[in-house]
Amino acid sequence: MSDQLTATVPASVPTTPGIEGSVPSTEAPQFYCMLTNAGAALEAQAHALGKPVRLSHVAVGDGGGTVPTPSVEAVALLGETYRKAIDSITRDEADPNIAWIQIVIPADVGGFWIREFGVWAEPLEEGGEPVLYAYGNH
Repeated sequence: MSDQLTATVPASVPTTPGIEGSVPSTEAPQFYCMLTNAGAALEAQAHALGKPVRLSHVAVGDGGGTVPTPSVEAVALLGETYRKAIDSITRDEADPNIAWIQIVIPADVGGFWIREFGVWAEPLEEGGEPVLYAYGNH
C-alpha cells in the first residue's frame, strides 16, 4: 500500500487557467447573493431623500432543510436560525461596488447548517420595519 494519496479532476469538469478544478466564470454560480426588490426600493427611496441606507444585521438560516435559490422577491429567510448586528463593514479595495460584511457567530450558537443568509437594513422612517436588503445562499 502506498503512503501517497492522489486526486484527479474528471475530464468533464472545465477549468479556468491557473485555478485547477474551477468552473469558468461564464457559468452561473451555484452560491450567490442578490439585492432584493425591497432592498432596491429602499436604495431608490434613500437616494431620492438624500439619506444613507444603514445596513444593520445579518441573519443566517438552514433554508428549511435545502439550499434555496436566491430570489429578488424574498422578504425573509426560509428558516432563520440566528440574527446578529453587523460587526464590521468594509469596502473592497479593488471594487468599490463590493462591501465585505462580517458577523461572528459565537461557539455556543449552533446545531444547524447555514444554507442561506440575509442582510437587513434599517427603515428610513421612524417606526418602520427592517428590510431584507440582500439575500443569498451558502
